[in-house]
Amino acid sequence: MSFRIHFTRTAAADLEETVDYIDHVLFNPDASEHLLEQLEKELLNLAEFPESRACTEDPFLAEQGIRFVTVKNYLLFYTIDAENQAVYIIRFLYGKRDWINVLKTGFSIL
Repeated sequence: MSFRIHFTRTAAADLEETVDYIDHVLFNPDASEHLLEQLEKELLNLAEFPESRACTEDPFLAEQGIRFVTVKNYLLFYTIDAENQAVYIIRFLYGKRDWINVLKTGFSIL
């Protein structure tokens, strides 16, 4: 049974900013294309097996049910709504960023 994948506005903006940065600052559209291809593979996997990825090691974030998957140098953070068979992508952040503090500032599934 496949779960539906939903991007929050924040996560969609994260992804757009990432692709724009790679394309227009780093001048590497091939890299952004490869990133999007890898992201698509990971999203298909999440739709089938959303619980296959670990919760974050941070106790507060783990208590919120925030899980993550690595996509190249980035981390895709998500939560699972098993009742509605949905996966909510809440952030897409560069892996070396202080993502714990970013995530603790709050998120919305809208």
